[in-house]
Amino acid sequence: MAVVALAILVFTVTAAVLSGLQGGAKAFTGDPALVIYSRGAPTIFSSQVDSGLVAALESVEILASPEIFAFCSYGGESFVVRGVNHSKFGFVGPNYLEVEYADNLSKYDRNSAMIGSGLMNRLGIEVPFTLPLVGSYSTRMDFVSVVGWFKTGTTMDDELLVNLDRARFLSGTPSSMVSIIRVKSDNPESVRQYLSPEDARFTIYNLHCSKSSLTVGENFTVEVSVRNWGRTSGSTQVSLSFRNASGSFPLDNVTVSLNATSATTISRHFALNETGDYTIVASVGGGFSVTLETEIEVLSWTMDYVGPSRVMLDEEFNVTLVRYDGAPVANATVTFMNQTYVSNADGRITLVSNTLGTHNFSAAAEGFPGLFIFIEVVDPASFLNEFVPVVNWFWLTSNSVKESDPVVGVVKLANEGTLGGTYELAVYVDIQPRQLFLYDVVLGPLENKQFTFTIEDLSVGTHYVHIEMFSDQVIVEPWYASNPDYVELVVRYGGATQLSDPGSVPIYQAAKISQGNVELALFSIGAIAAVLAGLSIVAVFSKEIHESRKRLGILKTIGAGRLDIVRLISPQALGKGLAGASVGLLVGLFVADQLSRTGVFMLFGHELRIDWNEELLLLILVSAVVISVASALASAIVAVRETAIGSIRSVQTEQPRPSEIEEVLAE
Repeated sequence: MAVVALAILVFTVTAAVLSGLQGGAKAFTGDPALVIYSRGAPTIFSSQVDSGLVAALESVEILASPEIFAFCSYGGESFVVRGVNHSKFGFVGPNYLEVEYADNLSKYDRNSAMIGSGLMNRLGIEVPFTLPLVGSYSTRMDFVSVVGWFKTGTTMDDELLVNLDRARFLSGTPSSMVSIIRVKSDNPESVRQYLSPEDARFTIYNLHCSKSSLTVGENFTVEVSVRNWGRTSGSTQVSLSFRNASGSFPLDNVTVSLNATSATTISRHFALNETGDYTIVASVGGGFSVTLETEIEVLSWTMDYVGPSRVMLDEEFNVTLVRYDGAPVANATVTFMNQTYVSNADGRITLVSNTLGTHNFSAAAEGFPGLFIFIEVVDPASFLNEFVPVVNWFWLTSNSVKESDPVVGVVKLANEGTLGGTYELAVYVDIQPRQLFLYDVVLGPLENKQFTFTIEDLSVGTHYVHIEMFSDQVIVEPWYASNPDYVELVVRYGGATQLSDPGSVPIYQAAKISQGNVELALFSIGAIAAVLAGLSIVAVFSKEIHESRKRLGILKTIGAGRLDIVRLISPQALGKGLAGASVGLLVGLFVADQLSRTGVFMLFGHELRIDWNEELLLLILVSAVVISVASALASAIVAVRETAIGSIRSVQTEQPRPSEIEEVLAE
């Protein structure tokens, strides 16, 4: 029984340590929160998730904690430095069982840190303490002031909590990225479906028309992006339509097929035959239906004049005729001071002002209504001989635009002097925070000019634009007409990340790699231990059965079969196996527990605690007993194969030495 107990002890210790490693992945969470990490990251330390996802999650009322991992060492001990936002970290978990701060110190300081009780004991320090940090994966070094310690009862007690910026510096993580985001939601499955659905899941975004204003019968292009952020390929149908004062009318239905986590842009060309305001609508159905809208205006054909409204006497000046969209109007007939001109391919005409006064300017072109304006010819002696720029008016071409579309503004400028120059036009957006855009506008002597500018990348909301004493406002609307927060969430982040629970090993790629190597080694040891245990038990029972061969032979002689003999041996094997396995199990559990308490089992700076449970204990006990009984039965089966007479007689006595035969013959 002692041999059986010793063999099972080795097996039990190995199995216990293997069970402890299964909790290694939880070292990076310590609670049941969901964890988001970048898809395909080879290690947890190389995982990078866009930090903007935090705000996107919170916009749909999902608590999120951004965290950055760095691996550091001090005094020969390696440990994990976890960069956290302390306010968010506390809401997502884990709960602090004990917290203690040094006097007059705060964990929210940029240079401060909180240390776990387990790590504090390992390093042998007391708070407050200035701790040097040396990055294990980088050559960077930093100092933090440890202002307090905490205890959660999880493997997080082996970590150091620092500010996000400090962990970002130590790990070299980009400013817009974090390692993981832990989230807490009342409906975790919905979070999983939004971020990482198993089936094909489609959304549309970035609906865009090539023109916001166009003329009757003019072609324009409608584009919309489609994305499948699910893990499998699939198809969906995108519907395009328009709406005006008369009702809603279909334009096209487009079937789109996409591979997993991929996107495309569909483009269609249309023309509208009536003037008025139109709403272009794109929609997609399914489990995540989205409708997008954008506005366009259909105008009649118009021709505009681009040039000065006031010129100096005997001055040669240029004017340009353009359509509403800025395209030149060629071959237009122009009349000025009783002279007739024709615009070139660029819509340009060169005129001469040789008479003082106000003169008619008219233009006509096929397909356009006539154009009539007045141009004043003045004596330069009556104006200042200097550069005098003046802003006469300013407006924005639209009172609302879609997100990512530019805001277009128009400024009417005039030079009240006879010297030309460059005017620095200052455009201010909002008051707090104020944005400033500068444009250089060249003005000739006494020139009037209409200057157009654009402002890009304004955020969603109402913005106010100011130029000198003039002001106008614009509303920037999201592209998404329904569920805008969720659509933005899946368009920007869906499919690019993985989401899992803490106990799922794949989420912790670094732990998985190292854990897998250690498990392979320990599994090999466990397998060897099981084989050795089996061989030892076979040897023990073989010896006992060998010593009982005569009794077995007699039993076979009087009619006992192999099954009878196996039944006779099995209770003895079961009894001794169970007794030995029980002793080996108890001693093995005690040894494994003591080994874990010494801290010899470490995984990425976390002490692995063996997590005992009834299922594990029963599995180890059954495995040990099975090894014992199977080994004993193997010995019995070998024994009962011998003949009955071979079992009864003693081989050594039935074959005397030659010297004994000679002695018998001599007598």
